[in-house]
Amino acid sequence: MFPPTRQEELFKLDAVSAAFDLLDWIEEDKRVASEPDPVKKDAARATVLNEIANGIAKEPLPPHFASTAVSDAIAKFGNELETALTSVIASSSVGVTPKTLVGVVIESIYKKYPQFLSHTGIVIAGYAEDDYFPGFVQYNCYGILLGKFIADRDKARSVTVDNGSHIQPFAMNDMVHTFMSGISPDIFSVVLQGFDEALKALAQHVQKELGVATIPNLDTHSQDCLKKFQDRLIDAQVAEHYKPLTRAVASLPVDEMASLAETLIMLESLKEKVTRPSESVGGPVDVAVITKAEGLVWIKRKHYFPAELNGRFLERQRQRLG
Repeated sequence: MFPPTRQEELFKLDAVSAAFDLLDWIEEDKRVASEPDPVKKDAARATVLNEIANGIAKEPLPPHFASTAVSDAIAKFGNELETALTSVIASSSVGVTPKTLVGVVIESIYKKYPQFLSHTGIVIAGYAEDDYFPGFVQYNCYGILLGKFIADRDKARSVTVDNGSHIQPFAMNDMVHTFMSGISPDIFSVVLQGFDEALKALAQHVQKELGVATIPNLDTHSQDCLKKFQDRLIDAQVAEHYKPLTRAVASLPVDEMASLAETLIMLESLKEKVTRPSESVGGPVDVAVITKAEGLVWIKRKHYFPAELNGRFLERQRQRLG
């Protein structure tokens, strides 16, 4: 499915895309954006690129790759990418050389691939051979980079005797977090930002009323108060919402757990439908239960074709699965 020629095409496309990202970062740097003189602007661009290159050079190469992966890629694709980027650099009047840019781009892709490569998540859930309680492991998969499959372990959780349940949303998860914590993540951030702004406004009023030029250690005191407020808010969320919910889930029968999981997904789907144009969560929901005794059992499962019109397919499946 992914022959070497296709992998090479994708690598070059990723490299060009990463080059545009680096050029944007250079242009957004204050030293470049605020410089009116064209000559000095080009010098500032070269300075910023050299700083990026030095920073990338100090980064360790991830263990996914061989020690010669970067140099091999530069040797194989450097000239072709230099040719492709020459016109881009010339049209945007960026004061950097294609050769330098290509080297930084390729090294960045290998060392900072989460920033430049698209990824998808894979969750493996269920029971290991000797497990009495279920668990899951989540991986972020970045595809194949010139023959090397890249997957990083992200989260892992298991039910234990002391921790009788765990609810873990993946991908779009705002409504699940809202249900579990009693406040949506975006509103939580707004509350903290508003409290911080209120603290600063209060300090300004106090400073004005006292007629003093400065308040000693104002930033330190403000951050301490904000940290205490955040901790108090999180403690209330855990005590009033998260702990009661997880205690209840730990004692739910299997069918009600499945119903709860579906409901949480449908809540996210409804929120996406009425508040966001993307509607990235929607449609029928597949629901499955994994138990130690029965293994995986489908509660709800959609097909892309009407089952009643495809009896022969279903019969073949039954024969194949025994």
